[in-house]
Amino acid sequence: MGFTRFIFLVLALFLLNPAHSDTLAPEIRYGVFFGTFDPPHRGHIALMTGALQRLALDQLYVVPNLSPRNKPGATPFERRYELVEMITLRHPGIVLPPRALFERLLKQPPEDPVSAILDALRELEGPTARLYQLCGTDSFNKMVELGKVPTEQENRVVVVVERSGYLGVDTNEISRLRRAGRIVDLSLDLESISSTAVRKAFAEQDESDGLVPDYIEHYVRRNGLYGARPRPPRESGSAVAFRPRNPLVPGAHTSPTFVQHPLGEYVARSILSSPLTLDLDSYLPQKLPLAVLDLVLEHEAEVTVLAALEQDGLQEIARRGGQIENIVAEDRPVISTSFVLGQLDGRKQLWITNIFGRDRLVHTVAQMAQLLAKNLVPLERLTVWQVRGYEGLAQGLCREALSDLTAGPDDTVVLGYRGSLRFIVAELLQYYRERGLAQYRNLTVEDIRSYSDNFRTTYKLEEPPLEGSAHFSYVRYRVPLDGTRVLTLVAFRNLYGEQTELVVDELLARGFTSFISFGSGGGLSEAASIGNVFAPARCRRDGENHELNNLAAKDFPSANGVGVRTLLEEDQDWYQNNRHHDVVDVEHCYLGRALAADKGARLYAGQLVTDRPVHEDYSRLDENAPVMIAAKQRFFLQAILRLVRESTLSQG
Repeated sequence: MGFTRFIFLVLALFLLNPAHSDTLAPEIRYGVFFGTFDPPHRGHIALMTGALQRLALDQLYVVPNLSPRNKPGATPFERRYELVEMITLRHPGIVLPPRALFERLLKQPPEDPVSAILDALRELEGPTARLYQLCGTDSFNKMVELGKVPTEQENRVVVVVERSGYLGVDTNEISRLRRAGRIVDLSLDLESISSTAVRKAFAEQDESDGLVPDYIEHYVRRNGLYGARPRPPRESGSAVAFRPRNPLVPGAHTSPTFVQHPLGEYVARSILSSPLTLDLDSYLPQKLPLAVLDLVLEHEAEVTVLAALEQDGLQEIARRGGQIENIVAEDRPVISTSFVLGQLDGRKQLWITNIFGRDRLVHTVAQMAQLLAKNLVPLERLTVWQVRGYEGLAQGLCREALSDLTAGPDDTVVLGYRGSLRFIVAELLQYYRERGLAQYRNLTVEDIRSYSDNFRTTYKLEEPPLEGSAHFSYVRYRVPLDGTRVLTLVAFRNLYGEQTELVVDELLARGFTSFISFGSGGGLSEAASIGNVFAPARCRRDGENHELNNLAAKDFPSANGVGVRTLLEEDQDWYQNNRHHDVVDVEHCYLGRALAADKGARLYAGQLVTDRPVHEDYSRLDENAPVMIAAKQRFFLQAILRLVRESTLSQG
C-alpha cells in the first residue's frame, strides 16, 4: 500500500469513528432564561437580544416561571406565557419551550420545576449541546445558596448578568468554576427597569411610562392587567397623515353581492407565527391610522375586509345593518384604502374597503393578519369578502382610465417615482432655455449635475393636469428632442403588483413601445447597499423566471430579483431561501411577463435599493434622504438623456 493511500485510509477511519464526530460538528449553543415576566419590559428584551448575540447562541429559551412561590400574587401563567410569546414572534432566535411541556408540568407540578425544565430541554437539544443558563446577580446568589451551580463535568454554563445594586457571591469554588468556564460574567449595560415599577405605573397612572413596548401595552390594556384599561382610539399621531370625512351615501341603484373567501387564500399561516425581516411594530403605524391600531388591539374590534370600490363597500355595510361612525383614508390625492369605523349588533367593527387589484388585496389582508397574529388577537376576528366579479375589477378600471390614450411617434411611458421625474424635467427644460439646443443635445449627467449645483434660480414646472382616472392616473411631461420634435413622457405613479402588468398590456395594445420603469425594493446581496440602483436582468416569482431585455444595463449593474406579493411575506425562512438573489423585486416580474411577447418593445428599467431585509429595516426608510434623492435623479437623467441621444443619432 502506498503512503498516500495509507494516509487517506487513516483519515477515513478517523472521520467514521463516532468518538470523533462531536469534534468535527459545530457546537450547538442554546440559552435558557427563567423569570416571572410580570410583565416583560424593555430591560428583559435587551437582555435576551444582547445575550443571544454576545454568547453566539443558536437560540435562547425564555421560560416564564410556572407558579412563583415567592410571588403568590403573580399574574396567571397563561397570561405571562403569552406576553413572552409576543416577544418570540418578533425576535429570531428567542423561543419558548414547547407548550406541551408546560401543560404536563402544570398538571403534575414537580418539586423542582427549574431542574425539570432544564432536563426536558437537554433531552430536546441532545447531550452534546451546550446549555447557557442566564440569571441576574440576585438569582445567581440564590443558586449558590441552594447548591445549584454547575459541576465541571456538566455541560452547563451559568451566565451571570450584572444587575445594579447586587454583588455576586465569590467563594473558592465559584472562582474555580469561573476559571473552568462554567460560570461566566456578562455585562450588557441594561436600563434599570423592574416589572414592579411597570405594574405600579399602570395601576397608579394608567400609563406604562414607555417601560414596555407598545405591543405589550396593548395586550395589558386589552386584557385588563394591572388595573389598565383600553384607551379611546387616538385620532392623530400616525407617521402618515389620514383624514376623517363624512360617509358617502350609498347609491340606491347598486346591489352588490359579496362572497366570503378563506384567509389562507391570501396569506400562509406559517408566516404569521414566524418573525418577519422587518420591524412590524414600526412599520404598521406608518401605514395604518392609530385609531385602527387601538380599535383592533385594545377594543377587540371585528375586522372585515370588503374587497370592492368604496361605494359598493358602504352599500354592503348598510345592508348588514352596520352603523358607521367615521371613515378614515390617507390624506393624499390618490385612491387609497378606506377604513370604516363603527358598530354592528353592539360590537365594535372595522371595515376595510376601496380595494382593487389582487396584490393590493393580498397586502391589505396580510397587514391585518400580521397585526392580529403578532399580537395574539384571534384570527377568527378577521374575515375577507370579495364583491362578485372582483377578479376583473382592476382590469376594467384600467381600460376605462386609458381609453383615450394613444401612442405618438415620440411617446415613452414612465412607471414610478413621478415626483422625481417632474424635478428632472424641470431641470432639463431650464438647461435647454439657457444653454440652447446644441449643448442640450450633447448633455451628460455630469453636465446637468454641475449646472444644477451652480444656477441660482429654479425653473418652476407647472404640474400638468391629471388624466385617466383616480384609480389609474397619469400626466404628460414634454422635453425637447431637437428644434421641432418633442419627447412626451406619459408618467404614471407607482403601481401596485399586478397593476403594472395590466397597464403595460393595455398600453402595448394602444401602440406604445418605449417604457421607462423605476421601482424600489430590498437589497439581498452584499453589493446591494441602500441608495444603489440596479438594472433588473431577470426576476423569479412563483417558480417562474422572467427575463428582461433592459437597456439600463449599459448604465447600471445588472441584478437578479425575486418577486413577492407583499413584503409582509418576508419572514426569516423566506430570507434564508432567497438571500442568493440580488434584490427583492415586485413590479419587474410583471413587467417582464407583459413584455415577453413583444420583442420590439424598448425597456429602460431600474431598481432602487431602499432597505436591506434583516440588516437595515424598511420602516426606517427616508425617501427624502440625500442619497435617495440623488439616486432617483441620476436614474431619470440617464434614461431621458439616452432617449435624446438615440433620437439625435437616428436623425443624423
